[in-house]
Parts: sequence; C-alpha cells; structure tokens
Amino acid sequence: MEVLKSQERLSCLYSACMKSFAIEVCNLELGIKKKLSPKKNKIIFILEGDLEFQYNDLPEKSVEKGDFFFIPSNGQFDITTLHRCVVLFIRLPGGGVICESCNVQQLYNNKTKDSNENHHGDGDINTLKINPPLWYFLHGLNESIKNGLNCRCYFDNKIKELLIILKASYPRKELQTFFSMILSPNMAFQEYVRANHSKYNSVAEFAEAMSMTPKNFSVKFVKVFGETPQHWMTKEKAKLVYTELSSGNKSIIQIADEQGFSSQQHLYKFCQREFGKNPKEIRNG
Repeated sequence: MEVLKSQERLSCLYSACMKSFAIEVCNLELGIKKKLSPKKNKIIFILEGDLEFQYNDLPEKSVEKGDFFFIPSNGQFDITTLHRCVVLFIRLPGGGVICESCNVQQLYNNKTKDSNENHHGDGDINTLKINPPLWYFLHGLNESIKNGLNCRCYFDNKIKELLIILKASYPRKELQTFFSMILSPNMAFQEYVRANHSKYNSVAEFAEAMSMTPKNFSVKFVKVFGETPQHWMTKEKAKLVYTELSSGNKSIIQIADEQGFSSQQHLYKFCQREFGKNPKEIRNG
C-alpha cells in the first residue's frame, strides 16, 4: 500500500480507459434521501452502516453492513440512510453474464418452474449476506478505488471476477432467488442481442438473423430493452468506435470498414454527431 500512496494516482496505459461509472463507492451521511432511476441492473453492497430502500411499489426493506441485493434497471429506487453508510454500486453489463460457463439464462433454464414465473418487475428484492471470499474481494476493490483507480478495463475485469465469485461461493438456488426479477424467457433474446449486435448494420439484418420480421423484432426489442433497436444499436456502435479510435492500433479506414461505414467520410460524420469530435481528434485525445 505504501507504493500506492507514493503515487498521486493509479494510472492506466490507455487514456481512453480512465473513466468508468460501472463501479462506484458512495459515502452517505445520516438521513440522506435519494431517488434513483437506474438504467442498468445493479448489485448494491452495504460496506458500512444501514439504510432503508424501496423499489417501485414493493414493500420497504432495511439492510445493514454485510448485506447485498440486486436492483433491476428501469425502475424507481429510493433510499434513506439510518446511519452513516458506505455503499458500493456495481452496474452489470447487459445480458447478466455470471461467467463464460454459467449465465443468467442458464439459471432460468435450470430453476424449478412454478405456476407463477417471476418476470422483470415482479417478485421481490432478495438480499444475501457477504461471505468471506466476497468480503476479501470487496475490500481490495474499495482500496483500489480509494487510491484513484477508475479504469474501464480494470472495472470490466473486476465485474467478471465478482460474478465468478458469486457462482463459486453461493448455492445455485440462492442465485436464482437473487436474480429472480430478471429471469424470464426474454433473457435468451437479450443474450443474443448483446452478444451479436456488432455483426449487423441494420434492424432488418438483425431481425432476419433471429428469424423475425423487422416489425416484430422492433416491438419485442422495445419491450425488452425499453428503447428502439435503432437508438440502442447506435449507442453500442458509438462505444465500440470510440474504443477502437482511442485505444486501438487499427487505421481509421480499417475501423470504418469493419464497423460497416460506407466510407471514411461517413465515419467522420458519425463521430461528429455522437462525440462532437472527428476520428483524428478522438485518436489524438
């Protein structure tokens, strides 16, 4: 730790990786009230203190140090601190991948089917206790954040590590209950979209790959993701283009070709619209 303290800030070799909000530690004083509308699924860990929270119209719950719980996206989340709290938020990537060999869809396929299946927005928020392996992981993550490490690549890897720890150290039934609010038949659709969206340049191509008409694909997409496929695909392409330009070694012409742009000028217009910068400005960052 002395090595870390001797530096002003932990740094990353790639400047494009230096900002990420995937993981965040919040210090909340007594009596703080917050209203959040999460855009991504979150796992929330109470590292110190205790608080009350409510998700949508579900009953209010109290949690304390050592508890963690899962909050689905696209809902209303209210918290009130009962003592000074340290809370760690981890925003999950799309698809809810637990690890390469076990994802949320597999949890759904293997769960005991009840007559009333839980779908997004139904059921209840279920808490778990932080076990020793998870405490060890969270302590190290918290120390890294305190010392200024806020790198997208680092956070992406820590999220994968977290999900592997959950799979390895918690029973399957507990994980099924924990993620129950997003376990549904639509998870297969979500998984395919998130894993394959970069392969397609249009909604029509995407729909054809899934043996659906563009209209039916769009209707289901809005139901599952809460926005149109055109808007979602544009945002995802923008993320990928920015990463390729800012931290990759490919030429601008190669990036334009691989990302489905008709010309280098098309890529320039896309970057100006999405980022307010042209590709060369992003690359020279």
